[in-house]
Amino acid sequence: MGKFGGMGTRGREINDYIGQFSGLVKKRLELMRKTIEAVQLPGTIESTLAYQMPTYKLNGNLVHFEKYVWAKGSVQFPHTQPLPVDLIKKIVRFRLQENISRTMAKPPCGGQPYLKIDRLSLKPALV
Repeated sequence: MGKFGGMGTRGREINDYIGQFSGLVKKRLELMRKTIEAVQLPGTIESTLAYQMPTYKLNGNLVHFEKYVWAKGSVQFPHTQPLPVDLIKKIVRFRLQENISRTMAKPPCGGQPYLKIDRLSLKPALV
């Protein structure tokens, strides 16, 4: 099993989800997955399907992606334009910071926070 659970059942669920599409849509979904997984994320990230969408989780939902998302608050990238890979990575790092900050605000059993996110670079660093 890899860092993203890509060899497990849940990783296959995402493969199956992407596999149902073809052409440009499939290539874009594969690029989205590759981009998310390219971010240097700490710990073990869970990859699964949630709300019938590929989802990455760390201390709760990190990011979802889909062929079309019409949900309130979603970020949409038109299929007529290239995916903004750098922006997607920034979004993933931002969501990572939010999830870790939420967890650090309530350390389990009075424990100490174990991870700090540099707010300028949005890169994680072990404390």
